[in-house]
Amino acid sequence: MDGTTKHPALDEEGLRRLLDGLTAVRDGDCSTRLPTDADGLLGEIAGVFNGMADQLSLVTSEVTRVSREVGGQG
Repeated sequence: MDGTTKHPALDEEGLRRLLDGLTAVRDGDCSTRLPTDADGLLGEIAGVFNGMADQLSLVTSEVTRVSREVGGQG
């Protein structure tokens, strides 16, 4: 490789989907998922993003549960 090869799936559309997903999660929507059917780097990024969104969703649910328990003990 000469260092100038572009990833075919890492185009503007793919980057736009990634930005939309990141924005949604930042705004609190942990149910957002990116399609993992893309080839190459974008597919890998989507898989990592989805895993992070899953983990964030679990942590958020647990914090909410504990907060309700603690709030109910007062």
